[in-house]
Amino acid sequence: MQNRRKTIVINRKFQHHYAIVLVAITVLVANLILIAGMLMPGELALQLSSSSALVIGLVELLLVCGVWYLSLRSTHRIAGPIFVFSRQLRAYGAGDLTARISLRDKDMFQEEASEINGGLDQMSDRVAELKALAEEARAAQASGGDVTAPLDKLLAALGQLKTEAEA
Repeated sequence: MQNRRKTIVINRKFQHHYAIVLVAITVLVANLILIAGMLMPGELALQLSSSSALVIGLVELLLVCGVWYLSLRSTHRIAGPIFVFSRQLRAYGAGDLTARISLRDKDMFQEEASEINGGLDQMSDRVAELKALAEEARAAQASGGDVTAPLDKLLAALGQLKTEAEA
């Protein structure tokens, strides 16, 4: 598959921001649970010795690493499709009217990719129609015939395209 991604970090800014937020929330919740455990009354209170503090620190470090990795994996299914959208729309804008968005089965935004591809298909059809009308006008001119009717059709078809914001 052409758009198969091998790296987990595609959009560093987005993915790292998301991961940092999740890690911060995880650390906060884990430490709140520890503090609440230490503030429990009587024998229910968590007693911290140096060895238990070391174990808790290691568990928290593993938790942070796990949350970091899982957040990067989950954002991979968002950042990847956005990367593909950008790449294919750039190609389309550069003149490759065959460019379409193809996502992996488990990626997010499948419906949006389908909608965008439908829009690209419609635009490609319009361009093909305009090309045919231009060829018709060229053929009329080459044969010495009247080019007014083909040019009027071409201008009418071009007039249906919105090229700037309406005031």
